[in-house]
Amino acid sequence: SKPGPTPSVSDQELITAVSAAINEDEAPVTTAQAIANRVGYSRYETSKRLNRLAEAEKLSRDRLNGNVVIYWPLIESLAVHGPHRLATTRL
Repeated sequence: SKPGPTPSVSDQELITAVSAAINEDEAPVTTAQAIANRVGYSRYETSKRLNRLAEAEKLSRDRLNGNVVIYWPLIESLAVHGPHRLATTRL
């Protein structure tokens, strides 16, 4: 398969967007749609990119009720991105 175009939003910017969404929404997790709204990508493209980051162990993800996929920063990344509610909230 051919590689896609160079993304205008870097992987690090996506990870930062996940942390920012969690901080601003005061929620322990976020969704691809919420991140897509922040970065101006489609939900589909954002989901693909976030899933790749999770597979590369740069982001955490889980599936709820079979349909909803949630994302949150790795605990190790808190030192880089700052604390958020995940540090004190159990899923």
